[in-house]
Amino acid sequence: SEAAEGGEREGGRDSVEFPDEVVEWMMGEFGAKETLRVLEAGNSIPAMMLRSRGKTPADWSLASVDLADKVPELNEGIAASSVANVPKVGIVDSHEAITSCFSDFAVQNATVVSLFSYAAVSLCERTGAPSKILDLCAAPGSKTALLADVFTEADITANDIAEYKLRTLRDTMARFGLDERVKCVSKKVEELLPDCESASHAEAERFDLIIVDPPCSNSGLFSRRAEARWRLDSQNVLNAFKSSQTHLLTAAARSLADDSATEIWYTTSSILQAENDEVVNEVCDAEGLTVAWKKLVLPDDAGWDGGFIACLRRDSPSP
Repeated sequence: SEAAEGGEREGGRDSVEFPDEVVEWMMGEFGAKETLRVLEAGNSIPAMMLRSRGKTPADWSLASVDLADKVPELNEGIAASSVANVPKVGIVDSHEAITSCFSDFAVQNATVVSLFSYAAVSLCERTGAPSKILDLCAAPGSKTALLADVFTEADITANDIAEYKLRTLRDTMARFGLDERVKCVSKKVEELLPDCESASHAEAERFDLIIVDPPCSNSGLFSRRAEARWRLDSQNVLNAFKSSQTHLLTAAARSLADDSATEIWYTTSSILQAENDEVVNEVCDAEGLTVAWKKLVLPDDAGWDGGFIACLRRDSPSP
């Protein structure tokens, strides 16, 4: 089909087919027109985007990214000044800006920055900046670095269970000069976030913000992870991702006591409802949490990746 084959874009790569299952899932969720746009974006050459951590690079593109393009609430109803360090993203044509002053820039897509910026502003307007943050599935560490750059006073714990991922995580923090601010650990989720009904909960470390960024299909990153489309070739594969996602989010949810002001940000690089809305709704229904808000960004030919984020809270019981 036309959607399955994508299309040959000027200056882009040749057409690459998509498994029928992937096309069918997206057609069911987005319709034919939007699915075609998503698949064409998946066959394009991804834009090189840098997040500025300091000075603006000399070769910053005039077509710099407006974060409000996809998350208009950053300019409507929420004052971006609520977070002084909401970062900027620009498009570059080469790696020179990275190598010239590496620690000042992070390779990071505008989708991640815009979604996390919206979440940060919303949180700060609600309760103020968090003082203790847990990034549950943190490797390779780019999102952790973003959190550290936005919440400059927060103590951050970055966790990943695989030892090789922990090494990558530590290397990333060192590269950005964050190794003294960010504590990198490798623990099971139940060790970090014991059930609020368990005996160990009283001694457990408390966090104001928990980031759950579990392994996913990467269906929002087909232009960067072309092989992801071929991994996602059956419902069984999708169910395996969903099982892991539900487990991690459930553990985070069960760690929140009734009086907890903690927010959970559940985020993926998937655009499929099975990994996003279905996981969030299932956990919230089972564990008594509320979805405060959620955002989905679809990939496009301007270089934005696909991504999802939802903010979960446990509302205090009525007196």
